Amino acid sequence: MNYFFAVFGPQTQRAFTKISFALQTFSKLRCVNVVASSSCLMGETTTDTTRNETAPHPKTETQLKTSNSLLLDSRLSQKGFLASNSEQFDCKSVSELAHLFESTSDLKSFTGELQGDFRYLWANPNAYSLTIAISPFNPQTLFYAEIPECKDTYLICSDLSPFLNLLEPKADTVSLAMWLSGRPDPNRSMYSNIHQLPQASMLTFSLGALGSNSESPLVTLKTERFWDIQTNVAGTDCKDQKTQLRQLIQTSVSRCIKQSLEDDGNQALAPIFTQLSGGMDSTSVSATAFNLMPSGNKNLHSISHTYANTQSCDESDNIQAMISRYPFAKSHFIELDKYTELSFAQLYPTHPQSPGMVLSPKYHEEAKLLKACGAKTMLTGNGGDEMFWGHSFAYYDRLKTADLRVVGEVIKGARELNVSVLRALRSVFISPLVHYDILPMLAFATQYKKQANTLHQAQQAESALTQKLVARNMHLPSWLTVKASELVSAQQFENAKRNPFLSGKHGLTRYARYDGLFNSSTFNSMRSYQAVFDQYGLNLQHPLFDKQIAEFSFAIDQHLQISGKYPKLLLRQAMTEDLPEQVCWNSHKTVFDQHFAKLVQQNEQSLRELLKHEGLQDLGLLDNTALLKSFDELVQDPHPSLNVDLLYAILVQSWYQTHILKLEA
Repeated sequence: MNYFFAVFGPQTQRAFTKISFALQTFSKLRCVNVVASSSCLMGETTTDTTRNETAPHPKTETQLKTSNSLLLDSRLSQKGFLASNSEQFDCKSVSELAHLFESTSDLKSFTGELQGDFRYLWANPNAYSLTIAISPFNPQTLFYAEIPECKDTYLICSDLSPFLNLLEPKADTVSLAMWLSGRPDPNRSMYSNIHQLPQASMLTFSLGALGSNSESPLVTLKTERFWDIQTNVAGTDCKDQKTQLRQLIQTSVSRCIKQSLEDDGNQALAPIFTQLSGGMDSTSVSATAFNLMPSGNKNLHSISHTYANTQSCDESDNIQAMISRYPFAKSHFIELDKYTELSFAQLYPTHPQSPGMVLSPKYHEEAKLLKACGAKTMLTGNGGDEMFWGHSFAYYDRLKTADLRVVGEVIKGARELNVSVLRALRSVFISPLVHYDILPMLAFATQYKKQANTLHQAQQAESALTQKLVARNMHLPSWLTVKASELVSAQQFENAKRNPFLSGKHGLTRYARYDGLFNSSTFNSMRSYQAVFDQYGLNLQHPLFDKQIAEFSFAIDQHLQISGKYPKLLLRQAMTEDLPEQVCWNSHKTVFDQHFAKLVQQNEQSLRELLKHEGLQDLGLLDNTALLKSFDELVQDPHPSLNVDLLYAILVQSWYQTHILKLEA
């Protein structure tokens, strides 16, 4: 397990003594190699105790001995191969890639062209600056914080642990409130004194003139977003969107396979694992991977979860249909209901980084299976919901464009899914009409009369009212205090302002999908897996979380994402020749609410003690009485279904008591 880090600022050498102690304290980390300049020190650490102290680490030799300015962690290639939208940078070493960084006149645009998962630290020797960046949808993270007693000097690291040994962590109340509300921000650190670089962003640390008498900080920080979904979404250039989507998926999966084989030294029979749940996303990745494995290497394994006692989670028929269609090298099965015998704390031990990151023994079992088979990589279907599901607002947006056929489509879909037609019509058409059209018009009319004397003021009032409406429409759990609700509303307000599709001209669909894309709870699962797999030196690849696929999914007509009873309509159409019909056109959505509810009921006593703790209540964020009432309603329900908000509240209590209060589990 390796981490890379940098120290930047006017007191670099003094700070390194503190950093070295913090790194060594955490799991006996050792600095493998370090390069330094007057204002920046960069290095990599390892926990590999089998290596000779003086022997160079292969990755370090490539990345550090050949370059004193770039530290790159890329899923694309350890040799410095990076793909862009317009060309390919095929470098013999990271040293050559560093020269590309130094020669580019627009680092922001250069970074925005890179494809795949990456993180980098680049020290510009000419500008006395350090730039760090992380790709969109990356399950890994970058952290930074000012070093105690070393003014204006910062530690940047790819792991959180050294920070926890270097300074006393302080819980961030806004992050806690967001988690308690069921709306965690995956780009926000749980600590007020340790910061997290948002995805698709770059941060530049710049050193001012030393010896200046100015009281301003010597180091300035500038954060920029180098990539985002564009709002010019009139449509794609390709007439056959099914073909284009299929090609995009193939490109992304192919990139992941190539990287895995390179990591294994281009072994002829290097095994690769793919998760196979039976749903559209994992089966699409599995089928594509099988068809793209290099000639002579069909060593693709599938790994599936089974639920012996939870019928609602069972997808064994779809899994078997896929296995019959594709002769995987071997199909592996992990029974998850057996873990219900463990306590909640044993099954979901929280990671210091986030309440949603849990180091579950389920993940360890999968990692050990990969190791036993000699594999280094597993592909997942994560990202499919965010890219392909669409949003029910698409029906309403179509109605507003006078597409009256959509009404009949919704009625037909409701009948096929055996749900109330009246309830479907109210949810899809009436509720958006009231909340997003009638109420804003009434509020705007009142606001306009009070303060808008000019057209410009009227436009400002309309914009403000739209943003307030976004916050007003939130449903907040009963256990949130007034203080917590205000914190959550303010943060949601800020997030809404950053949504490029806030304007009504884009419709509601893209606005809602954008919010879901960058605030998805899927990141919790991805980061949990990643934290465990890091301990085994394994790679996780999520080919559907790809920025080119994301751009495409917003550029097409949104009704292609969801129509009638079928979400993920375009994905189904694109994969219909590759998947068994029962998989591709299955309208049943597997949910895991009952699985989690059973676990909560079996751990009623210990979880009740966990939820009774008044630490978060003392912070003014939580009403324990209301929380326990919701908990009692669940455990007493003969047919329980766990609300995700309650699950988050349990995880937050566990995280806060374990990592902030340091209580015994």
